[in-house]
Amino acid sequence: MRVIPKTPREQIAFLTIHLPAWAQEPGAIGLSPAEIAGLQELLDAARDLQMRAADARDAARGATASFNDAAGRMRDAAARAVAKIKATAAGDQAVYSAAMIPQPAPGSPVPAPGKPFKPAFTLVGGGCVRLTWKCRNPRGSDGTMYQIERAVGGTREFTHLATVGEKSFTDTTLPRGAAEVEYRVTAIRSTRRGEAAGFVLTFGVDEAQSAAPRLAA
Repeated sequence: MRVIPKTPREQIAFLTIHLPAWAQEPGAIGLSPAEIAGLQELLDAARDLQMRAADARDAARGATASFNDAAGRMRDAAARAVAKIKATAAGDQAVYSAAMIPQPAPGSPVPAPGKPFKPAFTLVGGGCVRLTWKCRNPRGSDGTMYQIERAVGGTREFTHLATVGEKSFTDTTLPRGAAEVEYRVTAIRSTRRGEAAGFVLTFGVDEAQSAAPRLAA
């Protein structure tokens, strides 16, 4: 069975507890007064160094916290300085060279808008047709508009109807008696155009029902 503990901290605690009892009658337990005095001297020295080590650790923690705080203030000030340099440069390479900081890389262009898909037609009052669709546009493509064109009767002669900012359009100028119309929807943003999508609507008449739109393609 182990008597002397493993760690220095536990060893100091062991002697702190046992040494007073050993010092009462050293001879009765096989020790001499000189040995007791030597152990006490070593215990006092170990205690002193233990306290110094604890103080050093506390000081190190305090110094580390102070260092991190100072470094944080330095970093923030440097970031503000770099921001002012970039604002002053406004793309002037000479300013970046003088400041010894890299010129920002040009941003990647936003891809063209997506292609409209999944159309849905709805008959509304007055012989009008409402067309809705979906379109997946790339990130950063805010401001996408949709150009609406129409061809009647399979002619493929498209006429511009409108440019809208929503994924829906109501056609209020549908020619009476048209059997088929095709809508061409193109997503546009600034000077970039997505792939056009063609949505064909044919009208069939059932004797028991009113004319109803039917998506052909």
